[in-house]
Amino acid sequence: MKRFHFQLQTALEWRRRKMDLEQARLAALEARGQELTSAMSDLQKTWSQSRELVLSSPAISASDLAALEAYRQSVDRQQHQFDNESARLAVAIAAQQKTLLEASREFRLLEKLRERRFTGWKRSAMAELEAEAGELYLAKWTPPEDDLE
Repeated sequence: MKRFHFQLQTALEWRRRKMDLEQARLAALEARGQELTSAMSDLQKTWSQSRELVLSSPAISASDLAALEAYRQSVDRQQHQFDNESARLAVAIAAQQKTLLEASREFRLLEKLRERRFTGWKRSAMAELEAEAGELYLAKWTPPEDDLE
């Protein structure tokens, strides 16, 4: 009885590696999204703290207000940059999810084909074993003595 051999095993392994690579790329993009969200949150927190600090002091000078306004404008620019990068990242994540879905489909297709071929091989191997067992039984079998006469 021959061992099972899937002729497309190399292609199956390559598809698995490709799917794993696409998953890693998606994970990296999602991690970048988390970093971006965290940075945006930190920026807003810092802005709020600075604003509260300046506005809560008993005497606010014009230079303090001017510095606060300059800082607000800087925060607005940074927020705008974060928003742009976040939008680009969302597009990249969507594209990567689509790529991962396609790689996953290709892998599953070959995996199902392998399973079908293995099932067929197993079925034929069992039939071969049954045939051998039948032949062995018949080879050992001797007719009863009274049937010879």
